[in-house]
Amino acid sequence: MPASGDESSPFGSKDSTMGRFSSLSSKNRRSLIDATRHQIISKRFPRVVFMELFVTARCNLHCPYCFVRNKRDRDMSWETATSALDYFLRECGQAQHLTILFFGGEPMLRMDFIKEFVPYALDRVGQTGKSLSFDMTTNGTLLDVDSARFFARYKIKYLLSIDGLKEDHDRYRSFSDGSGSWDLIVNLLPMLKRYQPWQGARMTPSPESSSRIVDGVKVLYERGINQFIIGSAHGMHWPPESIRAYFEQMQALSDLYIDMKLENKPFRLTIFERGNLEEEADKYMNMWGCGAGRGRLCVNFDGTLYGCSKLMTITGDNTGLLPLGSLQEGWTNALNRSVLNDASLRYRIKCRDCKLGNECVGGCPAINWEETGHVLMCGPYHRAFTALYQKLGDYFYNRWIEKTGKPPPQ
Repeated sequence: MPASGDESSPFGSKDSTMGRFSSLSSKNRRSLIDATRHQIISKRFPRVVFMELFVTARCNLHCPYCFVRNKRDRDMSWETATSALDYFLRECGQAQHLTILFFGGEPMLRMDFIKEFVPYALDRVGQTGKSLSFDMTTNGTLLDVDSARFFARYKIKYLLSIDGLKEDHDRYRSFSDGSGSWDLIVNLLPMLKRYQPWQGARMTPSPESSSRIVDGVKVLYERGINQFIIGSAHGMHWPPESIRAYFEQMQALSDLYIDMKLENKPFRLTIFERGNLEEEADKYMNMWGCGAGRGRLCVNFDGTLYGCSKLMTITGDNTGLLPLGSLQEGWTNALNRSVLNDASLRYRIKCRDCKLGNECVGGCPAINWEETGHVLMCGPYHRAFTALYQKLGDYFYNRWIEKTGKPPPQ
């Protein structure tokens, strides 16, 4: 068997390998290095199955708590979008189902682009034998019959951003002239339900609305919303009395949810369903982090890659947090992706002895950075609400047993 340095080795001698490398042009050497690095990173990390397309940095509303801090007049080009799709197909490996989320800004400002891209992407992905679905988060103000028909035709699931009662929604979700958007969205619901009978909403309670969450859910349900994703606004000061009010409202919501489920009403509160509060206590033992930079990827309008849109935009500048590379060069920052994929307590020193450790996945890295300056170190906001949700999980579990005589469905 030849020695490792022998010319008969399949790799040749060190000198001959270096000689061939040095004979390449500067451009080709760079391309070879980039391709090698990309292959190493691709094999080391999970395959990507969910891609956010940040189709525009523009928005027609001005919401102070929005994590997209650098809104501007920039849109994703057709070339970038199709390159992103090709990249997605290379990075998904053997995964058979892929999901693309249209995000912004307000993605409905690019409706003409979406109408062109969706059938193109379905055809392109279909040629590989894989399936593709689309999601979208929208403020709802630009929806109309034409777009509703299009979404129904292509089974595009959209989520409306609407914050409960009119006064609470309009406080922060307003147009540039200061006028609110609640009436416009709610008045569209009868039409929207003709094309998508099941309507979902993302509610973002603020400290000011923390005592009226249940009323907001009830009003929106009566207007036609069926499913609610509720998460407190970050980037705001939450005084202790607002956190207490939020907890009391979430307890009342758990009772409402149980009653509605037992009556077989078309109603969902995802926080009380499998994958949220009902996860077994040891699910996250020694497992930290979220899906950003793991199976999830965000492509900016200029083709740069991030773990998610929040990491990309929360800094308010053009660099974002933990950039991962670009469509042109691929995964060029292995260190940043390693940070997002770190599932240990190595850097989370304060987490080691935290009594909430078994109930916590380490916090959103973007919110962590905003609170503490470090993506792996959670702050008081996260700790307060993690403790709250832990108590809420116990309350919900016990209330379900009290009302049904058995544990919640798994």
